Amino acid sequence: MKVQSVFPNFTDPSAYLNRHELCQLLRESDQVSGVFLAVDSEQIPAMYAAVKQTPVVAGVIDKRSAMKHFRDMISESTYVMRTVNAMFAMVIAFGVIYNCAMIILSERARDLATLRVMGFTRGEASRVLVGEIAIITLMSIPLGLVIGYLFSYGTALSMDTETNRFPLVINRSTYAYSTLVILFAATLSGWYVRRLVNDLDLISVLKVKE
Repeated sequence: MKVQSVFPNFTDPSAYLNRHELCQLLRESDQVSGVFLAVDSEQIPAMYAAVKQTPVVAGVIDKRSAMKHFRDMISESTYVMRTVNAMFAMVIAFGVIYNCAMIILSERARDLATLRVMGFTRGEASRVLVGEIAIITLMSIPLGLVIGYLFSYGTALSMDTETNRFPLVINRSTYAYSTLVILFAATLSGWYVRRLVNDLDLISVLKVKE
């Protein structure tokens, strides 16, 4: 028996065969258990009425309605999951950036205070620290996107079973959404760190220990 073509199927590993040959292999009489119909949308009510009057037909499935219901259900659940994941990502990103900023601030508090004493404004002094944090954040985003792709790829492979397959589909909007979430968290963290720089006690910072 020759394989005519291979098609992608993500829900069930199925094979299709001419029904006459299938009946011969199963040693059954030539019978039909289901058919696919292409029906004009305006004629669907009439078809349903005819099906109800046909007791031999067990049921009818509207592919478009089933697909619409499936997409709506997946979209709703995905939206909730994406929102929760975005919130966790924002909290983690804020914590990481804030921790990095506090380390830099503790190491360079004297330098920043010196700039203030030399005549730099609060905004100019804080931009030195916030600018460094911004550079580190922007440099880490491409690496984070690559790591995220590899993590998603590994997750898709781990969920690939004999009965279900989950293709890895990542659009540009996904990268844009992830980048915006991180930038928003970085902006909040930078705004808070800037307030800390503005509230530096110049006398205590510049005081030399004996």
